[in-house]
Order: sequence, then structure tokens, then C-alpha cells
Amino acid sequence: MGFHDNLYGSSYYNEEELLQSDDYPPPLVNLCARYCVNHLSKTLLEKIPSEEPIEPQITSNFTLRAGVRLPSELSEKIFSYLDKHTTTAELLRYESSSSSSSGSSTSEEEEVEEQENNDLRLIDARGIQDRNLLEEVERRRVARQRRRRRRRRRRIEHNERGGRRKMLWNGYGAAEPGDPEIIPEAIEVIGFDAIVQPLFGNPLHLPLTKLNLRDSTALTDELLLKLLVHKPRELDIHDCPKLTSASLDGINANSQNLVSLNIGSTTQLLPSVCADNDYFLVTPKLMKLVVWNLNTNIPMYWNSLTGSFSITLTSLDLSGCGEFEDFEFLRKFQRLRSLVLYNVLVSGRVVEEADEDAMEDDQCYPHFVLVLEDDGSGDENIIVHRRRLEKLVNKLVGPICQLKELRHLDISTSVDPSSSSLALSPNGNNLIGSVPLTPWSNYPNPNQILSTIVQNLPHLSHLDISGTNLAGRGVAVRGEQEAQTSSTRLCDIPGLNCRVDNPLEFLGLYGTAHDASHRHCIPAKRVSGDKDECQILVACEAYIHRHEVLEKVLNDLFHLFRSERGTHITQSLRLILRAMNLHPSEKHVQISGSASLFYIVKNEQHVQGGNAEQEVINPPMKRMILSTIVNAMAIHKVDSTMARNGCLTICHFRIPQDVMFIYAKLVKILLKILGQSIGPHHRHESFVERIAIYLLNSLACQVEGWHKRLVGDLGAMKRMLQLIRDRLSRPECDDVMEIAWSTMWNVTDETPENCEKFLKNEGMVLFLKCLQTFPNKPELLRNMMGLLGNVAEVGGLRNQLMTSEFISVFCELLDSTQDNIEVSYNAAGVLAHILSDGEEAWTITTPSRNVIQESMVRNVNRWNINSTRNINYRSFEPILRLLRIAHTRECQLWAAWALANLTRVYPEKYVPLVEKENGLPPLNDLLSEPGEESQIHENVKKYARITLRNVDEFNKNGKIDLSTFMDG
Repeated sequence: MGFHDNLYGSSYYNEEELLQSDDYPPPLVNLCARYCVNHLSKTLLEKIPSEEPIEPQITSNFTLRAGVRLPSELSEKIFSYLDKHTTTAELLRYESSSSSSSGSSTSEEEEVEEQENNDLRLIDARGIQDRNLLEEVERRRVARQRRRRRRRRRRIEHNERGGRRKMLWNGYGAAEPGDPEIIPEAIEVIGFDAIVQPLFGNPLHLPLTKLNLRDSTALTDELLLKLLVHKPRELDIHDCPKLTSASLDGINANSQNLVSLNIGSTTQLLPSVCADNDYFLVTPKLMKLVVWNLNTNIPMYWNSLTGSFSITLTSLDLSGCGEFEDFEFLRKFQRLRSLVLYNVLVSGRVVEEADEDAMEDDQCYPHFVLVLEDDGSGDENIIVHRRRLEKLVNKLVGPICQLKELRHLDISTSVDPSSSSLALSPNGNNLIGSVPLTPWSNYPNPNQILSTIVQNLPHLSHLDISGTNLAGRGVAVRGEQEAQTSSTRLCDIPGLNCRVDNPLEFLGLYGTAHDASHRHCIPAKRVSGDKDECQILVACEAYIHRHEVLEKVLNDLFHLFRSERGTHITQSLRLILRAMNLHPSEKHVQISGSASLFYIVKNEQHVQGGNAEQEVINPPMKRMILSTIVNAMAIHKVDSTMARNGCLTICHFRIPQDVMFIYAKLVKILLKILGQSIGPHHRHESFVERIAIYLLNSLACQVEGWHKRLVGDLGAMKRMLQLIRDRLSRPECDDVMEIAWSTMWNVTDETPENCEKFLKNEGMVLFLKCLQTFPNKPELLRNMMGLLGNVAEVGGLRNQLMTSEFISVFCELLDSTQDNIEVSYNAAGVLAHILSDGEEAWTITTPSRNVIQESMVRNVNRWNINSTRNINYRSFEPILRLLRIAHTRECQLWAAWALANLTRVYPEKYVPLVEKENGLPPLNDLLSEPGEESQIHENVKKYARITLRNVDEFNKNGKIDLSTFMDG
């Protein structure tokens, strides 16, 4: 099926192709999303027709031709997409900048808008047949788009220099070319009504027949009433806490087409009282109703709720509702095909003596007799109580057996049947138990009750008795027909004996008494239970909306994967992710789900398959897993188990490549976790600390530019220094202490802003305390000196290092032999940068500048040129700068030695780097300088020659022979 050129000129497009993608918006959906973001306050205008299809990546504004009516399926696709992306904060608008920085850009935008309006007026005046005119308008549009991008880049540069940061997004959450990927500050999310109302306010343009608004905390009566003008066929408002009785009035007023209504837990819009024969839900065509957890003791309430559509209703879900004294109101639903009574609450009040005769005379119930086993006591009181219990069960089960069209019946419960019973108290007035209400789960004579239900429902295909004792004790019996034909087929569920030849499509046995799901002869094609992986996956799919059962199912799934018995990886992944996304606030669901995810991704063959066809966790699946895990960690950040599961799972992905799309959010969570672990009350969480700081260090180590600034802006420097203070107070130098210094080393690399944060937060004071408290920790010393090397590279901060105390410490560390040469090398690097500022910048008398210079020469000359290193340079710019410091040869000596060593020991990485950054000309310039009667100058030239020879040898041979001694 195609639709006409009202949208795309003379071209026809296949509707199925536009609707085929669930994860990524098709062209029309994408363009409509852009329209919502860019034209929130404008009316629908005409779009200039184009002969070429408009691809999703095009960022041009999109408008709809007046009077266009899209197919309802396409409208719902657009609505669903916008609903998803606004609630997940993926559609963002520009932050309004301050008047001082945005005045000129505002005027420019007004000029652009005026020009666009002029173009449209010009088209209206001349018509749209002039192809040259259209080409001219398109040329102008492209030129304006380029100007906008240039302005955006200028704004970004301004923001990076200290202005307010903004996020520039296109229509569905991807950054424009040249824009930053994530900015943490002052991002404003477009409200759901601000996006939906302008586009869907008029049902003549984008009609909606399905409104899925569940889990919307922002949905109000006013917005719902605006959307109800579409007169939808299906409406889902589960878990919308802001709705009131006004919404119920709106539903009644616009129910002409309504056939499906999911109220769910939004029961506050229903009245608490009702009058006889007063129907407060007036939806005459309703076929499906879902109401959860509504408790009322008004006998006529359920009649008032369902009376207006009793003839049309085919599906009813009353999960968690009560308190039911009987199910009498069900009798009128003769067309009912699906009935869900999961976790319904049964009143403790039993049948009064006056009602017994009425029940015996009532011909509407099926004639079956429940006979309890006699305990042999002969107690007349017990016999009377037993008779009353039989009557009570008749009153509950009888109406269900009248629903002859029923296909799906769910009478399951999440409560252990052994802890709940329909037994009577000795006085005969209440059920035995601590509460007057109890789930309906432990039946007297379960075999007979189940058999009666099944025999009276001839079309039944889906039955769920999970959590009950209706499956009996598991004594295998032969069916009646089998007995007549001498068949060997048996049934291990006595109540289903009559279905041996006609097995159920689905049978729910999860958590039943006596482990019914573990039996062999079960007359059903699909069974939910905990016997094996297939049953667990069926249970997970069947109970995906029931978090109290889902917790147990996910725990069973976890044990499967921990013991490496899980084989249905893809199906398990999708169910786990769906469960976690449906129940983000349920901690135990998130913990069990994340534990299963850990064992799935831990298996390398699942993460990295042999080829694309075998790969289970492909890039889209990785994004889904990581998004789900990070969201769970964000919601349950105070839970150490969730933090541990999440961090361990993330560690099995490529860091940081796989997490760049949620980089800022993950950094925030890790910093929050580390903040909670500080102090004497949280020292038992050392493992969570270690794994969190390891992840944070990995995130900071392999990124550049604004990502490092982002980590610092989010508070990483302050948090690391807090961890260090905490360790000094113990005192204890553990992995967390060392990695905290390593993280700051990585975050400050070529990032002056973070270096400044280190100094402002008393980082040098903590450096001295760590040096004094832990003098024999080479790993710690190397990390601290590496950090100070980054600080010393910032010219504006070096004066803060110019104190007698700091310089004396650096001088002492020059002679250190700990950790090979790393401590001495980094100390020399710090002093080389300080010396590069010249004699006038040396403002202390002790130690003198000459003493430092002599010590540097002595130590550089003792270093082995073939020493392996524990350092990582992404740029040689600071080292090459020191090569040009002619007034202090010691600076050149350290820089020349560093290049000679690195290009010799690690030529694969550093030879291309020195060539890329034009490091060869400065080396040649050193060799061409006139000779001096100075051993330092000669040593500088020697290391320069070594570096040049390393480059030549590697380029010729592809390697360097370290066994050859090079004296320069």
C-alpha cells in the first residue's frame, strides 16, 4: 500500500517500509520529530516538494501540507516514537543562553526565519512549478544551514572558553557534526505536552487510534483530555499518578470508539463509592478492561464498574483486586474469553447460615460437591466449618464455570500456597491467618476443583494456576478415555486428566505446591515453571509485568547462567532487558537481572562471535545492555549489590569505546558510588570501591579533549582527593589510593582546567602527606609524580609549585631509584618545565637553581637508554617545547633523552608520533647549532642523533635492535 504525494511531491512510498523499524525512526517519523523540536509554536505549513527521497540524516526543517491526513498506523508510530524519546530525555532543545552572549545570534536567527518566510511567500505568489525558483530556494536553505552550523561552532568555542555550555541536538538525539556529544550542565528536556500537543492537537492531520501513555508521571488531566479528542480505540493510562476523576469524565465523553482500556494501577480516577444501578464507567463498546490493585468492600461496586459494557466485554484483568466475597458479577459476561484473577483477595467473611439455603436452591451454579477429607475426630463443629468452607469455594468457583466462551483463565498467585489457606478459624467467621484478606491459593480438594473448572470450560486453552495447590500431589492417573482404550498415556496432574488427548496451549505451574512443574506427564504444549531453561523462559515471558514473580524467575535464570547451563542466549537477553526496563524501580528485579547479564557477557564467545551471524551480543544489543545497566545503577545508586553487579558487567565491554554514548551518565554514577564509600561506616565496601575507581580510571585514560574536562567538571578531582584523605586518616595505602592518583594523572593530561582544580583543592598538601606517610610505595610515587608533571606543563600554574618545600621534595626524588627510573624521570620532567621559565621566574633561594640543574644532569646521565617505561604519551608537544629552550640546556637534555628512549624502546608507537608532530626539524636544528664547550650540549646532541637514527632504522627495518649500543 502506498500513499500520495501530499508529503513527498510526486513520489510514492511504501507504507510498510516506513513502519518496519522499531529502533530507528523511518524518514517520515524522523522528519516529524524534527518538526516537533524546531516548530513547537508554529502552525502546520507546506513543505516544498522534492523529487528525491528525504533520508533520515537530513537535518532540514519539515512541515506538513495543510489538510494532509496520515494513515492512523503511521500517526501512532510517530506518537510512540516521540513518547519514548521524550520520556528518556533523548529529545533536547537548546538551552536559552544569557542575554549577553546570545543577543547577536538571536537577531541572526530572526533574520533567517524572516528569509524563510519570504521564500515561502515567494513560492505562494508564483506557484511551485518554477523549477529554477525551487532550486534557488534550496540553495538558500543549504547556505543558511551552513551559516547556522558555523554559528554553532562559534558558540561551542565560546562555551569551552568559559561560557555557558549548550547542547546542540538534531531531531532524535544525535549531535550535529562538530558538536560535542554530551554536555552535563543546564540541558532542558522538552516537556511531553510541548512536543505532542503541537503535532497531534488536530486529529484531522495525524489521527491516533491507540494511546499508550503508561508510566507517565507528567500526564495531567488537561493533556489527556486534549489527546482524547482523537476518540481512540485503545487507551493505556497505567501508573499515571497525576490523573484524577476529571480524566474519567473525559474518557466517558470520548468513548464512542473505545474498545480497550487499561487503567492498571491508576485507580485514583475511579470513585470510592457508588450507588445501585449507577454505572460510573460508561464505555458501551468496551471489549477489554484492565484494573489492578483496587480494593473495595462495597458489594455492588464491580457491577457499577462493569455494567455498561457487560454485553461486549471479552477480556477482564482484575489482578490484585479485592476484597471479593464472591464472583457473582462475572455471570453476566457471557462473551468473556480472557479472565485474569491473579493475586485477587478473598474476603474472610463466609457464608451466613441464612445464605446456605439460597445457595442450595440456586440453579445457576454447576452441580459439583466438594468433600473435605474427614480427620476422624467426629467433631460436629469441624464438620459444620467444613460445610461452610465448601459453600464458600462453590460461591467463588461456580461463576467462573459458567463462562463457557473462556479461552484464557489465570487464577494464579505470587504467595506460597503453604502460607495461605482457605481454612476457617474455629469460630467460623474468618480465615485462619494474621490478616482478614488472603490471596486465593490453597484450595480444599484441589483435584476436584481443577477438574470441575476444566470440564466446564470446553474452549479453555490457556490456564495459569501458578502459586496454588490445584495441581495436586502428583499421583499419575490414567485418563478416562485412555482407560477405555488401554492407552499408556498418563497425566501427572489429576485435575487435568480430561485434557490428556487435548493438551492446553499454555499451563502456568510456576511456584505450585509439590513442584508440579517437575512432573513428566503434563497435558500442555508450553509450561511455565522452574524445571529447566525452557520453562523458566516461558515463565519470564508470561509474568513480565508481575515484578513479585519476576524476581524469582530472574533468580532462577541467574542460577542457570552461573552454572553455564543456559543455551538460549538471545531470547534470555531480550527477556532480561525487557524485564529490567519495565520495572526500573524494583531493586530485586534489577539485581537479579544484572547478575544474569554479568554471566552472559562474561562468556567471550557470546560477546565476540566467530562471525557476524554467530555474534549474539552485536553493537545494538551492547547498547541495550549498557543502557539498561547504567539506568539501573542510576536509580539504585545507594545499593552496593546493584553497583557491584553493574560495574562487573560493564568491565566485560570495551572501555571506553562501548560506553561513549552514555559517558557522562556513567561517570556521574561512578563518582556517586565512590562518594558513598567514604567514611568509617562504609569500609566493608572496598570491593565496590576498587571496581568503581578502576572503571573511572579506564574511562579517563583513553579519552581526550572535552571528555577529560567533562570528568573534571563532574567532580572527579574533588572526589579523588576525598578518597585520598580518607586513606590518610586510616592510614592505609591500598589499590584505591594508588588508582585515585592514577585517575588524576589521566584526567589532568593536557587539561589545564583539571590541573587547576587539583591545586585549588589542596592537592599539593595531600601529595606531601602521602610522600611522608608512604615513602616506600613506588607505584604511588610514580602516579603522583606523573600528575605533577602534567601540572608543571601548564605555564600559568608553575608559579604555584615555586616554593622551597616543593622544589626540595622534587630535588630529593631526582635521586630516587624506586620503580626503575619512573620516579626520577617524572621529577626531572617537573623541574625541567619549571626551569624553562628562566632565571627571573626562580623566586626562591633554597635550593638554588644551579643545584637543581647539576642534579638533573647527573641523574639523566645515569639512566639506561633502553629502560622500559610505564608511561603513555598521546602528544610530544610539551617535550618538543622544551627542545627549543636554548637558555637552559638541562631542559633540552631531559627532552632529548625522553625522545631517544621512547622511540628506541617503543618505536611502533612513538616513531610515527614524533614524525606526525614535526619533531624531526627541532632535532636537526639542535645538531646544526654551533658547538659549545659544554658536556651538557654534547649530550643533548647525542640523544638527538639517537632519536634520528631510531626513526631511520625503524622506517627501514620495521624494528630497532636494542642489543646495539648507540653512543650517539
